[in-house]
Amino acid sequence: MSAAERSLETRAKPEVVWRIWSDPSTWPRWNPDVSEVNLGGPLRSGAAGTMTTKSGGRHEVSIEAVEPGRAFELVSTGLPLTRLVFRCQVVSSGAGSRISQGVRLRGPLAPIFTGMMAGRIAESFPALLKGLATEAAQDLSAQQAQIQAGTFLVRHTTGLILLDIVQNERVGFDVVDRTIYDGTREAGTNPWAGVLRNPQAYGIQVIVMRLPNPAEPVDVVYYALHDSPRLRSY
Repeated sequence: MSAAERSLETRAKPEVVWRIWSDPSTWPRWNPDVSEVNLGGPLRSGAAGTMTTKSGGRHEVSIEAVEPGRAFELVSTGLPLTRLVFRCQVVSSGAGSRISQGVRLRGPLAPIFTGMMAGRIAESFPALLKGLATEAAQDLSAQQAQIQAGTFLVRHTTGLILLDIVQNERVGFDVVDRTIYDGTREAGTNPWAGVLRNPQAYGIQVIVMRLPNPAEPVDVVYYALHDSPRLRSY
């Protein structure tokens, strides 16, 4: 249990927050205290390396207790004979998520330092949580990939496009006038189900599918058409 903790509500989805928080390469971008992190690979239990702060400190760090999609603990040097254990967690809350960071101390001198330092350390948490929430709200990495896909559709395709608009909103932003998606209306009817059964019969020229990601909703077009003989003509 953390000795001190701060939390923040955000409209960003938990999976978006987790994707950013579990990618240490993004930390210097939104965490005002971190200038560099090197774990020698992805965030996972047992990963270890160094973290450099913007104040010039360099600390040995390791990762423990990873709960994919939800939480992890960052263990850091920083006090004599003591380790700082930062618990980082995101949970669903309303239409968005609740992000929190707590700290506890362990080691021979932890009982002494906890009362002196835990509250002071936690005072820095609101700024980093706000940075994380802002980054998640913008979701720059996901948007960049979608913008590139959307640009490709504009520049290199013609005709009707079949696209599951959920989680692909930015892909279809500039080509929505020629995109068939769940919600499209023609003559008062929604052709979505029929297009998925036989896209060629509806004049579809381009089919866009997002690869499966456990942290995201299923792409309906991928689910309906991937490896289907209906794609042979595309």
